[in-house]
Amino acid sequence: MPSLRTETDQQEYSDFCSVTDHYPDAFNHNAKIMFHALGMAGEAGEVANKVKKIFRDDKGEVTDQRRDQIARELGGVYWYFTRLAADFGFTVEDIRDINWKELESRRQRGTVLGDGDDR
Repeated sequence: MPSLRTETDQQEYSDFCSVTDHYPDAFNHNAKIMFHALGMAGEAGEVANKVKKIFRDDKGEVTDQRRDQIARELGGVYWYFTRLAADFGFTVEDIRDINWKELESRRQRGTVLGDGDDR
């Protein structure tokens, strides 16, 4: 298993995600978008649930077991994120770069904090 430290490695992972997607031909394109978006939301909910359990069950301590559980759930978020980006014709790097530019613009304008998409 390669470490994802380069764009080449990320492309290998993206290709791997494509072949592990059990529904590439079973759905039309819009249904695939829905499947991937809802899957990502579900996995993000699992991450939130594990974090909740840190406070509810583990008295605020991040145990090794909980940390590992969260890593696995984040992996699910990443898989769905990778597939959803591809559904829209983007690479993970494209999305990273779009976000980076947006955050840099906000930083320069002093609007990192606050509400709204168009800060």
